[in-house]
Amino acid sequence: MNSNQITLFSELGEPPPPAPLHIPKAPTPEVSIYSTIEAYAFFLRGKQSSQHTVDAYTGDIEYLQSYLGDKPLDTISLQDLRGFHSMMIAKRINASTMHRRIASVKNYFSWLYYVERVLSFNPAELLICDRPGLKLPYILTDDESDRLVQSSTRDPRNYVLVLLLFNIGLKRQELITLKKEDIVIEAFKATLYVRSDNPYKNRPLLLSGDFVAAYRQYIEREKPDDLLFPYTERNLNFILKSLGKSANISSSVSCQVLRDTGAVRRIKSGESPETVLKRLGLAPSEVCREALNKYMILAKKAI
Repeated sequence: MNSNQITLFSELGEPPPPAPLHIPKAPTPEVSIYSTIEAYAFFLRGKQSSQHTVDAYTGDIEYLQSYLGDKPLDTISLQDLRGFHSMMIAKRINASTMHRRIASVKNYFSWLYYVERVLSFNPAELLICDRPGLKLPYILTDDESDRLVQSSTRDPRNYVLVLLLFNIGLKRQELITLKKEDIVIEAFKATLYVRSDNPYKNRPLLLSGDFVAAYRQYIEREKPDDLLFPYTERNLNFILKSLGKSANISSSVSCQVLRDTGAVRRIKSGESPETVLKRLGLAPSEVCREALNKYMILAKKAI
């Protein structure tokens, strides 16, 4: 083997050293959206997003940038983002495109708020877009809700059931597995402890004075041993259906209907979406945020 062959083998056999990884500059509150797009794309790639997804998300954020201009991140408000939404409506942007762009905006500001922690609040948290074909949960009207609660006060068991589903936001399974030891009444407060292996479902919930009074009456009358409500799902459905009839509610009343109705009313009253998520024992995942988005749409329609 001559020297030329050795040189050629060396050149072909040894790959060049990898280029150093370029890490974009982290965003700061005073910069504009334009200055963050490279860092946002870097974040998306780190989540193993495809290049198509990265391009779609960053393209939507660049479109937002074209609307807001060089406005600093920490001055962008919900009103600004609603203006962006209204602009797309005025331009008659395709509904699916508009929904995708709103979803991109919400993802982007969640990154700034939760990951980068450069904002003191998330301006896109309450931004909603009612896309065509979105199936919303059935909820009671305010009048039906008030009639149901009033009707339930005739019996302490029924009142406790309604408050746990409507005010507290328990799921049906959480309700029928609830034990006496899960409710702790102290001198100045009462707490319900929802116990679960899931860290999001495992949560303490404060109880009202009205609940405590009805609960004590129920315990005194029924004297349950361990489970507070030793009912099957069928029994529970029958009780709620009967309650609905007594309140002159023509549609079906179920555990899920009361839980959904209560969540919407809390958002209408000003409770933050994040607090509602925690109260319901929902993880901050895309699926749960989709459910939260539906509650927000219903709350907006009811205002």
